[in-house]
Amino acid sequence: MLIEVLVVIENSLGFALRDIRAQVDFISFLSKRNKVNLKVFGGSRFREVAVNSFLKYVSKIEFIESEKYFPGRKYINCDEIRALFPEGEILTGSIAVKKMRELLGKKYLTLTDSLGLHYPIPKGNCLFVKNKTILELDTKLSKIASKVRNRLRMSDSKVIFFLFSGLKSFGTDYGKSHPEKERIKKYMTFPFEESIPAIGEIQNQLLEIDIIVVPICIQYGDLDSIQKTVSNLGKKHKLIIPPEPLGIDWNNDIERQVGLLHALHNWSHNVGLPSIAVVHGSSCLHLLEECVNSSEILTFFATHTERLAPENDGRVYHINVAKSGCQPLSVVQPNEQNSHDYRIVAKNIVEEVYDFYRN
Repeated sequence: MLIEVLVVIENSLGFALRDIRAQVDFISFLSKRNKVNLKVFGGSRFREVAVNSFLKYVSKIEFIESEKYFPGRKYINCDEIRALFPEGEILTGSIAVKKMRELLGKKYLTLTDSLGLHYPIPKGNCLFVKNKTILELDTKLSKIASKVRNRLRMSDSKVIFFLFSGLKSFGTDYGKSHPEKERIKKYMTFPFEESIPAIGEIQNQLLEIDIIVVPICIQYGDLDSIQKTVSNLGKKHKLIIPPEPLGIDWNNDIERQVGLLHALHNWSHNVGLPSIAVVHGSSCLHLLEECVNSSEILTFFATHTERLAPENDGRVYHINVAKSGCQPLSVVQPNEQNSHDYRIVAKNIVEEVYDFYRN
């Protein structure tokens, strides 16, 4: 039987990555007994990841760029899309989850966010790109590793990579008023002024056990300004190895973002040690949750303990991911309630990383 499906990808990077997992789950299930012709409607930046993630389950796939029909629009409702494309079953992330729960019941494992909405448990990589992209990034990582070994004259040392982000550069959708949005944005931001000194401490400690740590900034926002800030702070805190720019646009180049995580998987497998990621609640964390398997990247969710209304509390989903044990995600918060003291968070991360690699 031939079934036509129209997948709709939300134009919010973090939520879209989470939704794709559910959509892939449903298309995979559907394709076991049917031929599936797939249209994917979404922003052009999702093209390569969407096509390569769905490709093996469908007979035919077509990507439709939403900008051509709704230029400048962030939110597009399904009725508007249906008016343009009357054929095929519409499949959003929430519809996919609902269908999978109806089909498989409790066998389809989900977790909830602060509003009780269900999402599939991340269970290994569900996002794919072309092998050419991964090989390009494999080569970059290898060149960086050779360069830092030569610079430190430690040719036999193991090299691991340290991904970090922390700023809520574009603000937040949480909160009803501007002051409330600014307050929540402040809570959700893990400042570079705290994370970069922590990276320096980790570099120094792991160098004692013959492990070289190479930082990579994966922060979205004003990329030139971020690069300058990170470079200046790296010099101020005398990092042994300064953060490496990979030339990835963390606002739009989703293909190479996903490709980097595949390349890091390959690197970790070959080295025999996981790399590290420290991120706050953002699209970068969703990316790691949907792309990382348990042995690849030791991931820390740096967050706060401030009180927030349920509708504004994005922490709950990520905390539930960590509790599920499906990912190597460690939640690191201040030791006291109603606090966003990220200096304490940074200190705790340093201790956890040191303990992990020492043992």
